[in-house]
Amino acid sequence: MFRSLSLQVKLSLLFTGLLLTVSLVDILSVTRSSQRYLDEVMQRANLGLAASIAKEMRIDTVTDQVSAVRMNELFMAAMTINPTIKMFIVGLDGRLVASSATPEATKLSAISLDRIYDLLDARQPLPVYNDDPRDPTDPKIFSVAPLTRPNGTPVA
Repeated sequence: MFRSLSLQVKLSLLFTGLLLTVSLVDILSVTRSSQRYLDEVMQRANLGLAASIAKEMRIDTVTDQVSAVRMNELFMAAMTINPTIKMFIVGLDGRLVASSATPEATKLSAISLDRIYDLLDARQPLPVYNDDPRDPTDPKIFSVAPLTRPNGTPVA
């Protein structure tokens, strides 16, 4: 059947196939680039929010803990500003200390600290992705700020 087609039809089919392939690759490339750009913008914007929240957290110098009431107030205030975020306080060992997500929604009890330090030390260009405690199979962008005692030593 293909032999009976004229050269003009064969070339038209080949050109159409090439055009569709190039178009598909272009669409996928633009979609991926746009998502990375949006992730970068969101991560950059939320870094300031994370720093503000960390500054507002009052660490008890005796227990090295943040009041649960104060933590919930800050979680609610932050989610009022940006309802799409979930907040997690991560200890120096990577364990989750507190979360704005429900315990049923949290699948991980600890996350990798490597990417957190990469972001804190600006070793990687934005966006930086890390474990999502709610979905271990889907790394997400995150924003981070250290929690420190009044003397400046890190707590979480």
